Amino acid sequence: MLAIYFALVDNHRQIRMSASRKKQIVVNIRSDSKTCIEQLRGISKLRDAVLQRICMSIRRLLDKIAHIIIFEHLERAKNQAGLLLEQRRRKEIEKYLMHRYQKQCHGFNGFMTDRYSLATA
Repeated sequence: MLAIYFALVDNHRQIRMSASRKKQIVVNIRSDSKTCIEQLRGISKLRDAVLQRICMSIRRLLDKIAHIIIFEHLERAKNQAGLLLEQRRRKEIEKYLMHRYQKQCHGFNGFMTDRYSLATA
């Protein structure tokens, strides 16, 4: 929900400028968090005080302009930004595991030192 708030704050000036040129503007808010979308729609209750304050701040920002709000849940599989972040995270894990494997299997001199390597005399 905090990401939605910052996106609105960052784009508030452009939204207001677009709204001044047109009579009504459509604000499409998309998130891959179904709970967040339901809370902003008013379907689910907000129990956390911090989330309640963030939600009220979002409502105040949207009340300042003439708009039509569309809250849309976006599945994580269809979220391009989420997919890119997931790919980056997987590459970092893969890199870490490879580093750990090389450190475990190769000694300081670069020869294999694990129990399966051949001993040479």
